[in-house]
Amino acid sequence: SLLDMEGQQIPHDRNPGIRVERDFLSEEEEEAVLKELRELANSHGYDFVAPGEQGEAMSARITGRDEKSSDLPLAPWRWGLDFDKAKVPPALRQVIGKIESLKGYPLGPIRDVTVNIRQTMDYQMVPHIDPPGDGPNSFVLSLASGAVVTWSPVRALRENIERVNDDDVVVMDSYTDEDIDCLVPRRSMYHFSGNARYLWTHAVRPPASRKSDDGELETYERFGTWDKVLRRREHRAAIIFTFADPPVQAAPKVGN
Repeated sequence: SLLDMEGQQIPHDRNPGIRVERDFLSEEEEEAVLKELRELANSHGYDFVAPGEQGEAMSARITGRDEKSSDLPLAPWRWGLDFDKAKVPPALRQVIGKIESLKGYPLGPIRDVTVNIRQTMDYQMVPHIDPPGDGPNSFVLSLASGAVVTWSPVRALRENIERVNDDDVVVMDSYTDEDIDCLVPRRSMYHFSGNARYLWTHAVRPPASRKSDDGELETYERFGTWDKVLRRREHRAAIIFTFADPPVQAAPKVGN
């Protein structure tokens, strides 16, 4: 699921801390969560677009973190140390339970659930590092559509500022030659921690587009190289779940 910009698989020693859990939800579980998200978007979602996108009213964000972006009430589960799992609706709460029961992921308390709903095919996410207060363990569940998420070393971005700010170049060649593409199929989830969380940015590149034979707009994004492409669907929901590290166990006292 991880390719470099030459289309080669990323070996373990070059992986900055990214893992993918494929088919994390069933179709029935996906539909239950999407139903809850539609209801939450009406009561707690605010319209937003990322830089370079069109159609603000066709995207919605739901979060318990006070981002000073809307007069709508915050999601009832709140954020950080105040996070209240009991206020999360049932289908979403079940997803949290599935994450907490995954083997190989030592996790502390959950700190955040944030939802981004996209209903346009030109969506993108600029390279960024999530707020440190979210916690060191991030999971992102992709519903209704797959996605290619791109990681870039902060150092390489700084060395390629002109390229990073040219969308036409980014569409075709990505942000830097050191980027790593992560393919996240529909109903799958990626996790990132360590260097991938703090020393690499993550992003979704703007797509390439063309008109089909019947006049419909089609959008595509590369995976590693243009030898492998993902066709975008119009609707996608990304749900971010973040967790603290587990508490440090006190060392047993040694008697004199």
